[in-house]
Amino acid sequence: MLDALAIAEVRGNGLIHFADLLELGVTSRQVRRAMGEGYLIRVHRGVYARPPENDLTQARDLHRLKVRATYSLAGPDSIVSHLSAAAMHGLPLIGRWPDRVHVSRVDAEGGSSSPGIVSHRTDDIPEMVMTEGVIVTSIIRTLVDVACTSSFAVGVAMTDFAMRLYGVTIDELLNELERVAPGYGRKVARQAFEFADGRSGSPGESLSRVQAHLLGYAAPELQVNVTTVKGRFDVDFGWLGVRRFGEFDGLVKYTRDAYLKGRPIQDVVVEEKEREDAIRAKTGNSFVRWLWKDALVPAVFDRILREAGVPRRRGRG
Repeated sequence: MLDALAIAEVRGNGLIHFADLLELGVTSRQVRRAMGEGYLIRVHRGVYARPPENDLTQARDLHRLKVRATYSLAGPDSIVSHLSAAAMHGLPLIGRWPDRVHVSRVDAEGGSSSPGIVSHRTDDIPEMVMTEGVIVTSIIRTLVDVACTSSFAVGVAMTDFAMRLYGVTIDELLNELERVAPGYGRKVARQAFEFADGRSGSPGESLSRVQAHLLGYAAPELQVNVTTVKGRFDVDFGWLGVRRFGEFDGLVKYTRDAYLKGRPIQDVVVEEKEREDAIRAKTGNSFVRWLWKDALVPAVFDRILREAGVPRRRGRG
């Protein structure tokens, strides 16, 4: 059974088609058993895949599989777009990836859909790239489409990431926004692009910056570099006028192999404490830390920042 899955996976370039399994002697009952035991997941009718191994990006990778499995059904001249294109580009999303695949077509009616697919009408032919055998909107156009149809936080987090990793510039995004001239969402998209900052180190940091701004807090310095007896370190946020540092702790680093580098978790925790102690000794600044669950709830995040003495913007209570 496992040998047949491996062969079908190679045939389907990562996707496992039921027709291939049948040809290899696998029965429907065996497929159901493999799904029950976690060897297979269903991504579309008659199409399966092995579960993504990385828990941190599992939801995004599942949507990528769904895009690949569904794309051929979207019809001629369809271009994968919006959040589906974001997934194909490897961009992060604050929130849930969509259940259906989003495409753009010049001749489509806005919002029209077919099973598993949502079609968006576009008045122009956007710049396109090929990714994993799928035609998708360029990263610049994808960011514009997402920023116009999503929340401020989603637009900022994706743009921060694209600026940091792909060298996307604000001018490129604003020029594309003006060229597309969307009928809705233009104001939110412009605000997201102008607020974005490639120094933001993670989606969690982007969300934290957005929430602090919306709650009326003063803008922090980002990635503040401090030289200590233990070495040079970057701190996520600095409100230096009130001698406060802030750090988003997604807890990912305590489980990610690339961060642990084979070290026991307890050694990493001790090293992190020594780092913070060295920074505090050098600067005299205090630290405030928060988690995903804190940044996601405005009332909780507001209390954390307020009790830490983080300053508000002028004119705010």
